[in-house]
Amino acid sequence: MKTFTLEQIAQITGGMLTKAADVAITNIAPPKLADEGTLALALGEDEIANLSETKAKAALFFFIIKP
Repeated sequence: MKTFTLEQIAQITGGMLTKAADVAITNIAPPKLADEGTLALALGEDEIANLSETKAKAALFFFIIKP
């Protein structure tokens, strides 16, 4: 199984990395199913709300900036 660092994931996705710890990511799952080695992927408002309940040490979510 391939492992990625948060910095690598940020580079691949074009994302911004904030408050990052040195976490090795081995899986991706919705926030409620994510554990410490899993990236919690929140693609909707419900999943973003679930980030407060996740065991993941890292999360990826998208938001739209309106002009």
